[in-house]
Amino acid sequence: MTDPDLKSYIDSIPKFIPDSLPESSLKSAINSFEESYYEIKDFLNFNETILDVGCGGGFLVNYLSSLGYKVYGFDKYQYDSHTKLINFTINNTEVVRDCSIKDYYPHDKFDLIFLHNVVEHLEDWEESLHKLNSLLKPNGKIILLFPNYSFPIEPHFMIPIFFNKKITYSIFRNRIRNFENKHKRIGLWVSLNFIKPKDIKKFYKFKNFKVCIDREYFPKFVSRKIINLNKVSVHSGNPLHRFSILLSQFLVNIKIINIWKFFPLLFHPFLKIVILRSISHEAKE
Repeated sequence: MTDPDLKSYIDSIPKFIPDSLPESSLKSAINSFEESYYEIKDFLNFNETILDVGCGGGFLVNYLSSLGYKVYGFDKYQYDSHTKLINFTINNTEVVRDCSIKDYYPHDKFDLIFLHNVVEHLEDWEESLHKLNSLLKPNGKIILLFPNYSFPIEPHFMIPIFFNKKITYSIFRNRIRNFENKHKRIGLWVSLNFIKPKDIKKFYKFKNFKVCIDREYFPKFVSRKIINLNKVSVHSGNPLHRFSILLSQFLVNIKIINIWKFFPLLFHPFLKIVILRSISHEAKE
């Protein structure tokens, strides 16, 4: 069920966004914002400071700021000029910066650091996570939402994955190039690192953090996808995308989606990982 304040905010968005922005880009940014909000709202505290890494259109930062939260964000905008336009329209540079993780130097540390569809774009993801770890307060947490590259579908382009990134590109080269040109996302494919949950767990294994994989995330994600069935998407004409929506609808209708949390991670196309500072030296699922 949509929060009344959230619904009112979303309804107001078209009033202050330039008409030149493609509808599909705006809808995509709004959908991402909704997804982000619902996955971090239970972690929000007015006494804590939040950082949205790779904040895209900046709706999450803008909305939480309007509610009184201490929230900041940044994004490098390497391959999506449309989200940059949205952010620069609604946020000021004191709250949201245009920079990379390695170049982000805040005045203070954070209680909650959030990354939605970011970690899979980081060539130096280990170095980047080291930097974000250093920005956490003693009891802080990092929340990652990202595609599971153990699953055989690449969600940014909605294409099957054949063995690895190199072979997949050789098969779908033209489709990838056409998608990037059409939606002004040049460099999107190059940015993908095909990270897997085992990589995250291995990275944190001997650090003072605990890694928690939220197995209920995908069922919740699918249920929300049904609500967004008729919304405009950059993948609206993609048969694989349409099939995934219809399959999701079927799983929800026959009421078996909730048992998905018991399936191996291989069957979870999208993941939510919560990383907590811990006195333990082991990363556990």
